[in-house]
Amino acid sequence: MLDKDEPQLIVEGEGGYRVLSRSWEELASMMPGTEGEAMEWFIGKLRMEGIFRQMKASGATAGSVLRIGSIELIYEEG
Repeated sequence: MLDKDEPQLIVEGEGGYRVLSRSWEELASMMPGTEGEAMEWFIGKLRMEGIFRQMKASGATAGSVLRIGSIELIYEEG
């Protein structure tokens, strides 16, 4: 699935954060939409892989935008 050796960089810009990772962008491109079980799974994967922890450590606050490929998510603390 995701290449553990590939850097998962989070860059602040354009009003939010962007994950710069070929494997994350490929996974995002396969998402059928922004709602439903598939999106819940995707968000769980982001959480499990530490993306939200990285955002928080970078200063993200509730309402910050996370972009991965064409997907945009709103960061919620908690």
